[in-house]
Amino acid sequence: MGIRQKVTAAILILMIATLAILYFVVAGSVAADVIVMVTIVLLSGFTAILVVVNTTIAHLVISPTAELECAMNLAKTGVFDTRIDIRTRDELGDLADSFNQLLNLLERNEYKNQALAKRLKNSFDEANLQAHTDTLTELSNRRYLEKQLSIHICKALAEQSKLAVVFCDLDGFKKYNDEYGHQEGDEALKAVSMIIKASLRESDIAARYGGEEFALVLVQTDISGAKAVSERVRRAVENFAGKNEGEGPGLTISIGIAMLTSTSQTVNSLIRNADQAMYQAKHAGKNQIIVFGQTGLSRAALMPPGKLELKN
Repeated sequence: MGIRQKVTAAILILMIATLAILYFVVAGSVAADVIVMVTIVLLSGFTAILVVVNTTIAHLVISPTAELECAMNLAKTGVFDTRIDIRTRDELGDLADSFNQLLNLLERNEYKNQALAKRLKNSFDEANLQAHTDTLTELSNRRYLEKQLSIHICKALAEQSKLAVVFCDLDGFKKYNDEYGHQEGDEALKAVSMIIKASLRESDIAARYGGEEFALVLVQTDISGAKAVSERVRRAVENFAGKNEGEGPGLTISIGIAMLTSTSQTVNSLIRNADQAMYQAKHAGKNQIIVFGQTGLSRAALMPPGKLELKN
């Protein structure tokens, strides 16, 4: 039973008791019509008192209590921006002030927690990026490439699509370093990395595999498409002057290609085959491309001009 019902019941009991006492006191000495009139007056008075008391209770107790309960329920769900507008100078007003202060504290803490969560997320994202990125070239690192290659092998096998792994190694990089210094060698690695990035699609993966070696994963790409990408990279590196400018040692690149086949469906086998093909290109005279399992192709015969578009 609520406050209003309890007060109403108490007033009704008081009214009945008053009328009963009045009746027994005056019943023998006052005329019946006077008793009826007095009863009507008393009933009207008690009714008016009941209305006033109920209205006052509703204004001072029930509505503020409902507002307080609503704010509490919102606070349970994590909503702390509501405030209770109770300005009475009584216990309910004091309770509302205390609860509003609690909401202020919770709201400030919520902002702090959100800011902290944002900083933690940014730190995690940065750490995650650093964990799979080569700091010098900003390409992916070896660990990330091998992890993604494993994923793309499974996907290609499930979709029965083509997949190529390309290994690249700069020719004459040691001489270039000895001639121009390690700082210029680093700049050359950055430039080659940019060349590789510009030759790939967003879905492909490029990584610095170690030293002056680079590895590429070309998704949904057949042999001709892998050759096209590799030739673009080879030509761009060959035309890269760096510190050479026609004099002194320059840079070229040897490239090996391995395709996902029925006999080569693992990360290790694809990388081993691409690496072997790349070393075959090195031994065959450098600055050329060899596909694993095929004989070496001369640079002139590798890809006719005008047919360097990537095929999916």
